[in-house]
Amino acid sequence: MKVSHLLIKPETNSEMVECDLITINNLQIVGQKLSQPLRSVLITSKSLLDYWDIKPGALRENIVVDDINISELQSGDVVQAGGVQIRITFNCEPCGKVVHIANVSEMVKKRGMLGSFLNDGLIHVGDNFSVVEKNKYEQIPDEYYSRIAWYLDKKVVGTIMATDLLWNCGVAPGLIRALSRIMEKHHMQGKDKVIFAKDLQ
Repeated sequence: MKVSHLLIKPETNSEMVECDLITINNLQIVGQKLSQPLRSVLITSKSLLDYWDIKPGALRENIVVDDINISELQSGDVVQAGGVQIRITFNCEPCGKVVHIANVSEMVKKRGMLGSFLNDGLIHVGDNFSVVEKNKYEQIPDEYYSRIAWYLDKKVVGTIMATDLLWNCGVAPGLIRALSRIMEKHHMQGKDKVIFAKDLQ
């Protein structure tokens, strides 16, 4: 398997910029907007691009792999692209930036896998891509509300600011206003660990 395309997203709503090389520094892609830790990179496959009949970058992905069934990757797997290892975190949910391709329901688990970088280094177009180890890390839920519950249960000792909670578990910051209702609706344990800005006034 080879890396066939590399792309960078300079800003949230900017066009994807194709390049021959990406540099990972401080576990982030250099030249890309700051990414949430569990969403540092989006990996997809050439076969998925062909399936949707779209060009590289249309899924807002960073890495396209030429010969992989992306559905075979699971949360907790470790892959290597060039000199960089990546922990696969969860499926990238469809969002408003890709709904021109297909309905959201059609795109579930057909966009790519998100990941976190495990080391700094370089990735070039043409570099080898391989699965280093299956199930090395615990699995992280795909559904945003399940990720919030997982993070509260597994990762938070003491208290955490609501904004930090959403950032750390890879949930859209815009959900901050609905977070209390989400936690109530899904009967989450650990709600008392979450501090909202209004609580500090």
